[in-house]
Amino acid sequence: MYGKSCEHCQQPNLGVGARNELSGGPAGAKIAEMDRRRIAVLGLYRSGSTVVAGVLHHLGVDMGAPFYGGYYESDWLSKQLRIWWDEPRLQEKVPQAERVRVLTEWIQQREEAGVRWVGMKHPLLSLCGEDLIKAWGEQTRFIRCCRPLAESVESMKRGLGYTGDAELLQGTLLNALDAFLTGREHLQIHFSDMMHHAERELRHIIDFLEITPNKENIAAALGYVKPGARAKVEVERQEGRPVWKRFSPKRLLRALGKTDANRKHRKPGHEQTEKHPTYLPARPNRSR
Repeated sequence: MYGKSCEHCQQPNLGVGARNELSGGPAGAKIAEMDRRRIAVLGLYRSGSTVVAGVLHHLGVDMGAPFYGGYYESDWLSKQLRIWWDEPRLQEKVPQAERVRVLTEWIQQREEAGVRWVGMKHPLLSLCGEDLIKAWGEQTRFIRCCRPLAESVESMKRGLGYTGDAELLQGTLLNALDAFLTGREHLQIHFSDMMHHAERELRHIIDFLEITPNKENIAAALGYVKPGARAKVEVERQEGRPVWKRFSPKRLLRALGKTDANRKHRKPGHEQTEKHPTYLPARPNRSR
């Protein structure tokens, strides 16, 4: 069995071999289904989700380009999410049925174009967990990007110069993530682990998603997230940032090169130090 149980769910992780067991059906259709991946990257603002999305992009996952700035998130999706949810209160403005329709059509268009692995990333997507299940199905793979709440709030204020109600914004997203992912299989990735143990975390992602990137893709992903590359990530954001900004990063340059002391974390005050991938919980013999 690969990995260990999460200390919060107390349920065993599911090994890659067990997750590969499929029910009967036409061989051609089954091969195509096995090779298809629908991936959602969820996390608060300043949680390291951009690094994970960038890794997926370099591994060959279609993350919805053209991107918003250097965040490896669909520019179109970013605009849709801000129509759906009122920031910073994050109150629903568009009914779920419409959100599900849009998400369904979006991924169908990507897959009909011949894409095997499709992903989405955006902090506000954390509010759309049930929407994604309805639109993409139970086979959707969820990656949660973790960082202690207080640190993410401080990073928004000091690192990006955010002047809104960061506590309300981040706390609401955290509560939504906890409610949706409790009892659901997902992989937790912590930013500090990714930055300091890139090869190990990359292998966890590949194993969890059960994808087969080539050597060139793996090398590109490692080169993107190698230790000390955070400044490069921030510079990419600045170079690609459109005129309409997500924040007003007056003090962003002072944040370049600083490494956040992230730890395994589920809720404020409940931090994990386990260095194995966290799959929560197992769903045996899941067909794809």
